[in-house]
Amino acid sequence: MCRSKKLRPYIPESKPEISPSDLLKHNKNIILVGKPGMGKTVLSHEMLRLWSERDNKDLDYMFYFDMRELTNIPPTMGLEDLLFNVYCEPDEGKDEILTDMKSHSDNLIIILDGVTDFTSLVVKKFEKNLPLAKIIITCRPEDEKDLCPKDWLRVEVKGFSEETISRYLFSVLGDDRRKVLSNLELLTLCHVPMYALMVAASFPSEDSLQPRTVTEIYINIVRSCLQMNSNKIKMKNLKAPGGSVLRCSRERKANRREDAADAGISLQI
Repeated sequence: MCRSKKLRPYIPESKPEISPSDLLKHNKNIILVGKPGMGKTVLSHEMLRLWSERDNKDLDYMFYFDMRELTNIPPTMGLEDLLFNVYCEPDEGKDEILTDMKSHSDNLIIILDGVTDFTSLVVKKFEKNLPLAKIIITCRPEDEKDLCPKDWLRVEVKGFSEETISRYLFSVLGDDRRKVLSNLELLTLCHVPMYALMVAASFPSEDSLQPRTVTEIYINIVRSCLQMNSNKIKMKNLKAPGGSVLRCSRERKANRREDAADAGISLQI
C-alpha cells in the first residue's frame, strides 16, 4: 500500500456532529474520551466560554478543574475545600453560596479536565455530594476503563476533519495554508489539533522568514512542544535552521486555541 493511502484514513471524515453547546444542553453526565492533543481541553474551555456568554441564566454555577494539577488531593478533603480552596473562594457569603449550590445542584456544572485513576475519587465525591449536578469529565482512552461511569453520555473526541483542518489553517495562516494542505504528511499531522497549533506556530508573522522545508516545520514543532512544557512565561524568539524564527507567546497560543474551537473539533457519540 502506498504511503498516501496509509495516511489518509487517519483523518476523520466530516460527519454530522454534536456541538459544545449541545453538550451543555444534554441532561446526562458526559465523559469526553480522546487521545492526547485531540482537543479535550479546548472543548472544555469552549463550554466555559459559551456558559459565560449565555443568554439563558438557568445555570447558576460552573466550575472548571484542571485535574493534572490536582493529583495530590487527599481523599478526606471535603466538598467545601474542593470548591472554595482548590478552585476559587468567593469574596463573601461562602456559606450561603454552598448551601444554595447543594439545594439547587441541578443548576450546577462541574468540568473535570484530565481525570485519571489517581483523581477518580474526586468524581465520586462530586456525584455523592451534588447528585443533581451535571458533571463533564475528560480522559484518555487508557483511563476510561478505570472510571466506567454508568449511564453517562460517552463522546469520543476525534480531532480535526480535513474540512476543519482547512478552516483552521485559513484562520491562522491565510494563503500560507496551501503549503500545509499540499503536503500529505503535514495534513495528516494536523488532524491532531495540538499538532495543527504547532504547525501554525511555524508560520509566525509577516516580518519573519517562513520555513522553507518540511524538516524546518518539524523542527519548529519540536521547539514549540519544548516551549509549551517549559516553566518560563516570557515570550521567546527561537531561531531555527534556514533563518526561520518561531515566536511563542501565551496570548498568541490562546488565540490559536480559540481558532481551533471555532473551526470545530470532531465529536462522535
